[in-house]
Amino acid sequence: MAEASRGIGISRAAAFRLLHTLSVQGYVLKNSRSPRYYPAARLIALGQSLTSSTAIAGLMKSAMATLFELYGETVNVGLPHGDRVLYIDMLESRRGLRMAAQIGERDHLHSTALGKALLAALSHEDAAALIAGIPLPRLTHSTITSRTALFAEIARIRERGYAVDDEENEMGARCVGVAIRDAGRPVVALSVSGPSVRMPEALIADIGRKLVATRDGLEAADHAWTNA
Repeated sequence: MAEASRGIGISRAAAFRLLHTLSVQGYVLKNSRSPRYYPAARLIALGQSLTSSTAIAGLMKSAMATLFELYGETVNVGLPHGDRVLYIDMLESRRGLRMAAQIGERDHLHSTALGKALLAALSHEDAAALIAGIPLPRLTHSTITSRTALFAEIARIRERGYAVDDEENEMGARCVGVAIRDAGRPVVALSVSGPSVRMPEALIADIGRKLVATRDGLEAADHAWTNA
């Protein structure tokens, strides 16, 4: 509630009333053991509108389907959500051994391909401010837990064009991701994830190049529509 009050620029009492209304209407959930609120099903559905009702909706869905059919691995879409990334859409691999989060789940920025891609798409100043305020918990032996190392990783992502989670968020899982910008700001991220045994370095590089081309196409389509 305090964060909502500061972020929107309203009183705590007004923030309480708004959050209560959103809770009653099914947009947010109150954590019974803490003062925090989380997105509920209806709010997640609004997030999914980025891939279902915008001018590039068809292209985004088509891109997800293309990646899914090309690689046979899980395709994820996430939004920046405070100090986390929020999963809003997904095509889950049909293979028995597969990697998949759940729509509505939130994950760390520093340990996921989606999150690192979003960080790398920010300006240096905005990325530095965000990184300075988020925890960097160790989730596996490969997780980046140093802010200096994370800045170095962001520099590599900017140079390479795509982010890689190499068993940093979960052992045995690899993921490749890119962020898509609107008006210079990252608004959504797209990734392909799968078991490490099926995602060697050569395949990761191939997926990365395909994701970069997909991102460029989506951003160009959005630019063309907004300037039409």
